[in-house]
Amino acid sequence: MAQRAIYYRLDDYGEPTPCDSIEGSLLLAKPGGKLLAWDILPGGRALSTAFLVVDHNIFGDGPAILWDSRLFDPNGRWRIVGRYSSKKLARQGHLELRTLIELLRDMPLPGSGDPT
Repeated sequence: MAQRAIYYRLDDYGEPTPCDSIEGSLLLAKPGGKLLAWDILPGGRALSTAFLVVDHNIFGDGPAILWDSRLFDPNGRWRIVGRYSSKKLARQGHLELRTLIELLRDMPLPGSGDPT
Protein backbone atom coordinates (compact mmCIF):
# COMPACT_ATOMS: atom_id res chain seq x y z
CA MET A 1 0.00 0.00 0.00
CA ALA A 2 1.41 3.39 -0.99
CA GLN A 3 2.07 5.86 1.78
CA ARG A 4 -0.20 8.90 1.77
CA ALA A 5 1.43 12.28 1.13
CA ILE A 6 1.61 14.60 4.15
CA TYR A 7 3.06 17.76 2.58
CA TYR A 8 1.74 19.58 -0.46
CA ARG A 9 2.70 22.62 -2.50
CA LEU A 10 0.67 24.60 -5.01
CA ASP A 11 1.63 24.18 -8.67
CA ASP A 12 1.66 26.97 -11.26
CA TYR A 13 -2.14 26.71 -11.54
CA GLY A 14 -2.75 26.86 -7.78
CA GLU A 15 -3.54 23.16 -7.49
CA PRO A 16 -1.99 21.01 -4.74
CA THR A 17 0.70 18.50 -5.57
CA PRO A 18 2.59 16.30 -3.10
CA CYS A 19 6.07 17.39 -2.03
CA ASP A 20 8.70 16.08 0.38
CA SER A 21 9.07 17.13 4.01
CA ILE A 22 11.96 19.50 3.29
CA GLU A 23 10.02 21.48 0.68
CA GLY A 24 6.92 21.36 2.91
CA SER A 25 8.88 22.74 5.87
CA LEU A 26 10.28 25.54 3.74
CA LEU A 27 6.77 26.43 2.55
CA LEU A 28 5.50 26.50 6.13
CA ALA A 29 8.31 28.88 7.10
CA LYS A 30 7.62 31.17 4.14
CA PRO A 31 5.22 33.97 5.11
CA GLY A 32 3.38 34.43 1.81
CA GLY A 33 1.65 32.58 -0.97
CA LYS A 34 -0.88 30.59 1.05
CA LEU A 35 -3.74 33.06 1.55
CA LEU A 36 -6.73 32.39 -0.71
CA ALA A 37 -9.19 34.96 0.70
CA TRP A 38 -9.36 37.58 3.46
CA ASP A 39 -12.31 39.74 4.51
CA ILE A 40 -12.72 42.35 7.21
CA LEU A 41 -16.17 41.89 8.73
CA PRO A 42 -18.44 44.07 10.87
CA GLY A 43 -17.54 44.35 14.52
CA GLY A 44 -13.80 44.14 13.95
CA ARG A 45 -13.84 40.49 12.95
CA ALA A 46 -11.96 38.97 10.03
CA LEU A 47 -12.37 35.82 7.94
CA SER A 48 -9.41 34.18 6.23
CA THR A 49 -9.08 31.09 4.06
CA ALA A 50 -5.61 29.70 3.43
CA PHE A 51 -3.69 26.76 2.01
CA LEU A 52 -2.29 24.65 4.89
CA VAL A 53 0.65 22.81 3.21
CA VAL A 54 0.10 19.85 5.60
CA ASP A 55 -2.77 17.41 5.11
CA HIS A 56 -5.13 17.90 8.08
CA ASN A 57 -7.11 14.73 7.37
CA ILE A 58 -5.53 12.96 10.33
CA PHE A 59 -7.29 9.65 9.78
CA GLY A 60 -6.39 9.41 6.09
CA ASP A 61 -9.86 8.36 4.98
CA GLY A 62 -10.97 10.47 2.06
CA PRO A 63 -9.22 13.34 0.32
CA ALA A 64 -6.46 15.48 1.81
CA ILE A 65 -7.73 18.50 3.78
CA LEU A 66 -5.47 21.31 2.58
CA TRP A 67 -7.38 24.58 3.18
CA ASP A 68 -9.19 26.02 6.16
CA SER A 69 -11.20 29.11 7.01
CA ARG A 70 -10.66 30.91 10.31
CA LEU A 71 -12.81 33.54 11.95
CA PHE A 72 -10.85 36.07 14.02
CA ASP A 73 -12.34 38.25 16.75
CA PRO A 74 -11.11 41.83 17.38
CA ASN A 75 -8.63 40.53 20.00
CA GLY A 76 -6.93 38.16 17.56
CA ARG A 77 -8.49 34.97 18.93
CA TRP A 78 -9.60 32.62 16.19
CA ARG A 79 -11.66 29.54 15.51
CA ILE A 80 -11.58 27.18 12.53
CA VAL A 81 -14.96 27.45 10.84
CA GLY A 82 -14.38 25.41 7.68
CA ARG A 83 -12.02 22.83 6.19
CA TYR A 84 -11.73 21.91 2.53
CA SER A 85 -10.20 19.37 0.17
CA SER A 86 -9.95 21.60 -2.92
CA LYS A 87 -9.27 25.20 -3.86
CA LYS A 88 -12.71 25.43 -5.46
CA LEU A 89 -14.45 24.20 -2.29
CA ALA A 90 -12.32 26.53 -0.15
CA ARG A 91 -13.27 29.58 -2.21
CA GLN A 92 -16.94 28.58 -2.19
CA GLY A 93 -16.87 27.88 1.55
CA HIS A 94 -15.25 31.24 2.28
CA LEU A 95 -17.95 33.08 0.33
CA GLU A 96 -20.72 31.12 2.06
CA LEU A 97 -19.24 31.78 5.51
CA ARG A 98 -18.88 35.50 4.78
CA THR A 99 -22.50 35.68 3.64
CA LEU A 100 -23.74 33.75 6.68
CA ILE A 101 -21.75 35.91 9.11
CA GLU A 102 -23.07 39.08 7.49
CA LEU A 103 -26.65 37.78 7.67
CA LEU A 104 -26.32 36.83 11.34
CA ARG A 105 -24.47 39.94 12.52
CA ASP A 106 -27.62 41.64 13.83
CA MET A 107 -29.08 38.53 15.44
CA PRO A 108 -28.99 38.66 19.26
CA LEU A 109 -26.95 35.98 20.97
CA PRO A 110 -28.80 33.36 23.04
CA GLY A 111 -29.09 34.53 26.64
CA SER A 112 -28.50 38.17 25.74
CA GLY A 113 -31.76 39.15 27.44
CA ASP A 114 -33.48 40.18 24.21
CA PRO A 115 -36.65 38.01 23.99
CA THR A 116 -37.12 38.65 20.26
